[in-house]
Amino acid sequence: MLELGCGSGLPSLCALALGVEVVATDLEELPLLLLKAAYDAQELPGHLEVQQLDVLAAISTSRSSSTCPSDVQRFDVIVCSDCLYKLGSPGAWRPPAPRGSGRPDGPPLLQTTQQSFGHTS
Repeated sequence: MLELGCGSGLPSLCALALGVEVVATDLEELPLLLLKAAYDAQELPGHLEVQQLDVLAAISTSRSSSTCPSDVQRFDVIVCSDCLYKLGSPGAWRPPAPRGSGRPDGPPLLQTTQQSFGHTS
């Protein structure tokens, strides 16, 4: 599972409790350190990798130095919630192919209460 903008990392912690391999990303380092500490303290059975990532830079067309984890590995599930805080962020989320799912019939890359981007069934 890939979690973009993990913040407190609740989806990651739930997946880790079920034994899932998780890559959690966030723009800031502190949430990643706190998530790693919670994972270690709870001795969860899954595997956690954390990566500092600017999601907007990673999805931009210029992509000078940011590498999104889905560029180098495939994920069955990609989770993203509350990542649209910066002014102009919603406009940056254009409908991409679901790179991380590895399947054209995979789940949506991004789903909000208003709309879905990526593949929809």
